[in-house]
Amino acid sequence: MTGTKIWSTPIASQTPNCSGGQIFGVVSTATVADVTINGTSTSVVYVGGRDPSLKLASVYALDAASSAIIWKAPLSSSTGGFSWSSPAVYNGSAYIGLASVDDCPLVRGALPQLDAVTGKFIWQDCLKDGGVLGPVSAVSGVVFVSEGSHLLAMSAATGKILLKLHNGCRYPGRCVYFKRSPLFRKQ
Repeated sequence: MTGTKIWSTPIASQTPNCSGGQIFGVVSTATVADVTINGTSTSVVYVGGRDPSLKLASVYALDAASSAIIWKAPLSSSTGGFSWSSPAVYNGSAYIGLASVDDCPLVRGALPQLDAVTGKFIWQDCLKDGGVLGPVSAVSGVVFVSEGSHLLAMSAATGKILLKLHNGCRYPGRCVYFKRSPLFRKQ
């Protein structure tokens, strides 16, 4: 490891619709997963960004070896949407959260499930209590995401909310604390 740059790919930046003062680049942490594309195992980098031609928050699947864009999918039809969230890849699907770029305009939060190979939408849950600002996690058929002041456990297959926990100690003997990513503690 020499620290030499291997490749880079421009994914675009975004400014809030109500002011031109702030410029946001890529804030989503990339997730790397191996998927089978046309019969070949391929290492793919999944990351949130912005499609410069559509000017919409998008998720990108990039070839980890070459930086070539395998697919990109817009996450919203509003130019005010932004992906602060880091994606999760689980069981052939990619999940990534959506929020407002700077609440200007306010965009409803969402969590889509996309096919990890093609980028095709499988389902999308429009969330009621805020945007997704932290990473998405998935394990054992369940997707975990923090939304507003809640932690949601959702079915990875359908998007159905299985459990909704409020931030803090509202449950006897168990506390849930999170800001952007969940942390569990048993008291």
